[in-house]
Amino acid sequence: MYSLGTLQDPVILILILFSFVIFFCVPHAAADVPLYYLSDYCSNTLDMDISKVQAGRLLLHRPNQPLRDTNCQMIVKAPVNKKLTFKFHHFNVHSPQGCNNNHLQLFDDEQFSVPLSGQLCNSAGPSKAYITSTETASIRLTKDQFLNDQVDLVFTAFNFAPCTGGTYACRNDHCIASELYCNGLDNCGDESDICVLRAKTVIAIIIAVVVVAVVLAIILGVYLFRRQRRIRRERVSG
Repeated sequence: MYSLGTLQDPVILILILFSFVIFFCVPHAAADVPLYYLSDYCSNTLDMDISKVQAGRLLLHRPNQPLRDTNCQMIVKAPVNKKLTFKFHHFNVHSPQGCNNNHLQLFDDEQFSVPLSGQLCNSAGPSKAYITSTETASIRLTKDQFLNDQVDLVFTAFNFAPCTGGTYACRNDHCIASELYCNGLDNCGDESDICVLRAKTVIAIIIAVVVVAVVLAIILGVYLFRRQRRIRRERVSG
């Protein structure tokens, strides 16, 4: 049985403190958000109810399978009674001469008639979130040439507060599935579901805790050594 007064192995202190940091400070990974590819859904619909998902990431094409369609468009349908938030995690649609012939655009309907965004192109990716007014949105990619374009578009189903069980309440009054919290993506659209402690911060905390634990272990070791020496002296003198 260990106690602070009789602890013989200072490593125990380090393990206890390290476990504390890991459990309370390191963001717990949520369920993986599934990947979808625009090349798989050209002229098709991604129904989130049928797919049984609350969020997803849309890339342009599968690895080593470049998108060849010069005009590719798809529809995303949210679960019943929910709307959609779109947020670009990464964006680079090359367009050397303006956005007219090379761009990606979001629409607030399935007929591609109500623009949700402008014609987006080049690497100055939009930082804002795009929020639909209905359950359905559509996406259109127009290209006359492909130049290593890369898009990572996060889409998330949500409903407005009040939030019920099994959901996470965002600061913008969006309610998203609770498993999406702290997964490294901006599912809320206002970054309020992203963990406060980032990777660099966690590493710094762990290093600081280890340093403090080592110092405490040294102090404790010196204390125990002196205590044992004093006890031996008292026994000899007695």
